[in-house]
Amino acid sequence: MSVNLCFRYRSPSITDIDDFNRMLRNHLIQQGKPFLNYSTFRGQGFLRINITNPDCGESDIDHALAAIISAARAKER
Repeated sequence: MSVNLCFRYRSPSITDIDDFNRMLRNHLIQQGKPFLNYSTFRGQGFLRINITNPDCGESDIDHALAAIISAARAKER
């Protein structure tokens, strides 16, 4: 499987989405969670997962996204 997934975590409670996503990326890396990169496109920041492992499947991506969402919701509080 080869996947390059770019996304932004957004919530009505977040005023600066770019700063929040950078902080979220750094937090997840420090916790040893799914490795994310941070990229910009047209002036907006994006989180990015790049998977190039033939042994990965859809459930692996689901697991990574669930960990990201869980961490983001905890950081919103």
